[in-house]
Amino acid sequence: MELSPISFEIHSRMNNAVSLIRGSKYLTAFTGAGVSVESGIPPFRGEGGLWSQYDPRMLELDYFLAHPETCWPIPREIFYDHFGKAHPNRAHEVLGPGRCGASSKPSSHRTSTTCTT
Repeated sequence: MELSPISFEIHSRMNNAVSLIRGSKYLTAFTGAGVSVESGIPPFRGEGGLWSQYDPRMLELDYFLAHPETCWPIPREIFYDHFGKAHPNRAHEVLGPGRCGASSKPSSHRTSTTCTT
């Protein structure tokens, strides 16, 4: 089956990307917080997001330090109830340590969520 010029261009670029990824020493994948929704971790924004359930001020460091008794139940609920019950999904498995020849050392794999407004 012959590829159209556009399909051929896309195919060539994808093959090039695969070669670069396989030949790289390090790889960074930028994903959104939504990548973990399938695992049972709610997003921060949007329908059903954590910010629709909690006052974000409760997680600001200065407010937290001034009112720990009020604030502490919220991160405890978020991290133990939501995150504590989560299990890796296919995206985590693909991007996690040990994939594509990546190191399996815990320090080589970081998950970070940055929220911007």
